[in-house]
Amino acid sequence: MRHSYNTLSTHIVSSIVFHIKKEGIRVNINKFSYVLAIAEYQNMTKAAEALYISQPALTKSLNLLEAELGVKLFDRNISPIRLTYAGEVFLQKAQKIMEMHDHMMKEMSSIATLHKSRLILGVPGERGTMWLPLILPTFFKQFPDVDLQIIEGNSAEIEDKLLNNEIDLAFYTLPIYASKIEFEVIADDPFVIAAAKTHPFCQRFNLSQNDYCHPYQIPPELLINEKFTSIRSGAGVRRVAEYIFERYGIPYNIIYEFSRHETAVRIAGEGVGLTVTPIMTIIRTGLKDKMAYFSLDNPPAGRKVIFAYSRTKGLSLAGKAFINVTKEIIKTPAAKTVISPELTVIPALYV
Repeated sequence: MRHSYNTLSTHIVSSIVFHIKKEGIRVNINKFSYVLAIAEYQNMTKAAEALYISQPALTKSLNLLEAELGVKLFDRNISPIRLTYAGEVFLQKAQKIMEMHDHMMKEMSSIATLHKSRLILGVPGERGTMWLPLILPTFFKQFPDVDLQIIEGNSAEIEDKLLNNEIDLAFYTLPIYASKIEFEVIADDPFVIAAAKTHPFCQRFNLSQNDYCHPYQIPPELLINEKFTSIRSGAGVRRVAEYIFERYGIPYNIIYEFSRHETAVRIAGEGVGLTVTPIMTIIRTGLKDKMAYFSLDNPPAGRKVIFAYSRTKGLSLAGKAFINVTKEIIKTPAAKTVISPELTVIPALYV
């Protein structure tokens, strides 16, 4: 009875799997290479010479493999030696397995190289303060030999260094306008409207259910006559705030403008104006229990936190490793509380 290609292929692959379990992968990789060499040279002596083994040893290995598989792989009664039908099937599978083996060995070599590599990381100051203490201990534990260099600066400075190939990887936030930069999104950066609980704006609300993870949703008209503290024009946080107000067609009335966003938040925390801010800044300043939180949108507006890298330079192995470690860290409860909190907007409660 003639076996179909698929049936015979399944039988042979099953035999290979059994053989791998029985004797170990190193022996089988050798036997696969033996079959490939015999098929190429169509001569046992020439194949043995190419493999740097004796012809009797090659013949013995082939005999054992054919016995274990239960099929003949070569017709050795003719010259030159030819593959049987089973041999052709085996050869196709062996080639794929050898390709997988070579690919695996290259990856392992790359990982070994990674431990001796260097990574220059660009980080905006505020994000570095919050994220790096959580990420670095795990990264250094897993990759102790990576030479990690950290460069801090504002968003514009980090982008310039990235475009000039002065850094390998950067913390960043969308939007990003440079076409030569690739990025990978890793987290949300939600924004809220925050005010000190003592501010007159908050007196109309029952704040018993309000905290930084549960901002109240409010109608935009409540903000028409309110004053705000803000970072200077052009900054990423400022652009998000302006977008929110423009979308609702209400004025963004700024009374005090600062070069650092944290200063604007701290001033608002003292009851001077309201502020539009990423929730992460509230946490970092230690004001989260002192302030009340509001949103015009549900879910709240915000940005995407990304890792950015130069399109021309590409992403290094060390950069990939840092991104993977970060992704694992932000799944932990500690990280969700500090750097990637999950916000649930709820209806406002009024007095």
